[in-house]
Amino acid sequence: MNMFFKKFFFSLSIFLLIFSSTPTINSQGVPETFRDLADELLPGVVNISTTQIIKNR
Repeated sequence: MNMFFKKFFFSLSIFLLIFSSTPTINSQGVPETFRDLADELLPGVVNISTTQIIKNR
């Protein structure tokens, strides 16, 4: 019977540990539109261009 209680409380503590951290993961929120995300990340967007010189043979 003692082993049953140990397993029960161990399982219960693991269960509570997993499900108590779930709300913190989802509390950040999700942007409603792509525009909200783009406006937030806009300063990080860069335009890179390259040139290539091709020599005649």
